[in-house]
Amino acid sequence: MAGNFRTTESVPIHTVAAFSMITLNLIYFSIQSYISRQLYNHFSIESPPTSMIIFTVFGIVSYVVCAFATLVSALQFGFDNVSDNEKRLRWNSNDDGYMAHVIGCIAEWIAINGVPLMYLCLFRRMKNFENKNKI
Repeated sequence: MAGNFRTTESVPIHTVAAFSMITLNLIYFSIQSYISRQLYNHFSIESPPTSMIIFTVFGIVSYVVCAFATLVSALQFGFDNVSDNEKRLRWNSNDDGYMAHVIGCIAEWIAINGVPLMYLCLFRRMKNFENKNKI
């Protein structure tokens, strides 16, 4: 949904979709990390989910930075300017809110690019899971 509604076409829908996607992924990863940690702690199944926890924490931190920086950039640049494609496309480093916008974009991409890494961790854990009879 976030990819189907680019910011040049519909800022509100893109923003809601992007934050919803990241939020739901982080909730899912947090639950998976917790379950994997409990399996390790109580049943000595598999290894500790260190990489999963690290990716989840990085995702949460980058998500919070993204949300805060996006809000700050919109407040500084003005919500009307953010909604106007022409003004937003000509937004330069001398305008208010530009640096917060750049920080928000970087944090958003860090959060989004952490998703495949987390799925790779889950894939590896599922592929190597051999203790089904202990659960």
